[in-house]
Amino acid sequence: FFRNLTVPSKAKAMKDMDKTPRLKRLILAFNVAMLYAFMMTPVLYALRDDEKVLGGGKWQQAGVVTAYLGLSIEAISDAHKYMVKKSNNSEYGSTTFVGPTSGTFLLCRHPSYFGEVLFWLGIFVGGAVTLGQSAAAWICSILGLVGISFVMTSASKRLDKKQLDNYGGQEKYDTYRGRVRGRIVPFVD
Repeated sequence: FFRNLTVPSKAKAMKDMDKTPRLKRLILAFNVAMLYAFMMTPVLYALRDDEKVLGGGKWQQAGVVTAYLGLSIEAISDAHKYMVKKSNNSEYGSTTFVGPTSGTFLLCRHPSYFGEVLFWLGIFVGGAVTLGQSAAAWICSILGLVGISFVMTSASKRLDKKQLDNYGGQEKYDTYRGRVRGRIVPFVD
């Protein structure tokens, strides 16, 4: 929402999406809603089972720490990217690479996507103990985790290609890309 208010090209993209046929938007909205429902299944089961949640087992604690770490990485990298672009008067879609090339962007080229996947992995791990013997709960939870991982991996591939098309051949970008191997998983090409 904030980007739509502060970045003209993003506001235009949202306005252009309004021209998409209603049925196409409804199908997209339904699929996104199902994905989020599946991703939230561990939380919903955890809320149903006070005894297991209040016990605060090691898996739940690990899940909370993982989710918090993912959320922190995502927020820090988004804020960092926003500040770097703003301080360099760089508009989204510009063909001059300005970065960022430090901080969380040393982990991988798309740390906000990494943080998003890590957040949902933490939700899954923290809530998995409450899923019990329910096959439906396990299937929905696993589909949610696999689904968001697929969405983030696909988005990072598209963004990587777009950045290579826009910035390839620029010394600063080529040096950064050569130094930071991982697209979405830190240190893994």
